[in-house]
This record gives sequence, C-alpha cells and structure tokens, in this order.
Amino acid sequence: MKKVCILYDTVSGSTAEIAEILKDELSLRSCSVTIMSIAKNCDLDDFDIVIIGSPLRFGGFTSRIRKFIRKNRDKLRAKPLFIYITLLYLTRIDNNSPFEMQCYIDPSLEVTSFVKNEASSMDVSHSLAYYHNKMAHHLQGIHPLGIAFLNGRLIIEKLPLLTRLFMKIVIRLTTKEKEGDFINPSAVKEWAIEISSYIH
Repeated sequence: MKKVCILYDTVSGSTAEIAEILKDELSLRSCSVTIMSIAKNCDLDDFDIVIIGSPLRFGGFTSRIRKFIRKNRDKLRAKPLFIYITLLYLTRIDNNSPFEMQCYIDPSLEVTSFVKNEASSMDVSHSLAYYHNKMAHHLQGIHPLGIAFLNGRLIIEKLPLLTRLFMKIVIRLTTKEKEGDFINPSAVKEWAIEISSYIH
C-alpha cells in the first residue's frame, strides 16, 4: 500500500477541504493517506508520494509553501509529486498551455481564451503561462507528475488585512473574481482518479 502525504496551506479553508476530498478518494484506491498542514513538521522520508496544495497568492505559492519547497528540494526531486492550486479565475492566452506535466483544470473555472493583444493586464496575470513561469521559479528543477487548478473559496473577512483591502478593490473593479464558495468536489475526485493512475 502506497503511503501518500497531502501537505497544504490555506487561507479561506478551500485547500484544506480539498485535501480531505482527495484523501477520501485515494483511500478507496488502496492508498494510506496522511493530511498535514504545511505549518507542521513533516518528514517526507515516511511517504512514497507527496501532494502539495496551495491557494494562489499573487501568481504563485504561499510563502510557507515556498519555504517548505526550498527546505525539502532534494527530497521532492526524488519522489512522485503532485500539486494543486486553488483559485477563482484562470485564462489561456493564444490557447497556450506551457506546462509539460499533466495539467488538470477544474471545468467549473470556465477558462476563457484570449488573443494576447486583446487580453487585459488581469487576464495576462491570471493565465496559465503566467502561473507556469511563477511556479517554475519556485520549483527550480523539481518536476511534478501533475498539477491541478481547482476552483476555491473567497471569504474576504478571513484574509489578512492588506490582502483583504486589496481583494475588496479587485472585486469592486471587476466581475472576474467574486466572493463565495466555489469548491467543485466532482472535479477534485476526478483529479484523484488521475493521480491514482500514476500510483498503481
């Protein structure tokens, strides 16, 4: 039985909730799954497979996820790794998807494609290409087997003060990000099935 560790950071709770859905689904597929907050100490030597979940923070992972990756870079290179990102808005520019690994996109995100010269600055900064570049910088030679972009949750009152003020401005200026709970359990389960195909 493969031992899987799901490590997550969370702001509004969506990455934690998704970790629970992944655990339930992978446990049905002969995996022993442990969920841990990134704030706790985790010895990756105890696990065969690692899944990391992070809310999207200004185009990349949270600071605690970035710190964990830097600290465990060699071990993460040596293990099957999957990453999921929770977000609320995702675009493609010129239909480009630069990820080399398998990339799962939650259908409920309803990804919009733009021609580059017609995309707004917000469309560009929420594109697959933009996120790819940010994550490649954070990972630096770590190559996940798969990455998932999953619809999340935005509860403004749970955000840190400066982020709360920023998001209030964003919501007033655009309809592309909205407050609410948009977690799509069926998409999470579908991605778990994709993960299990690598495990067995």
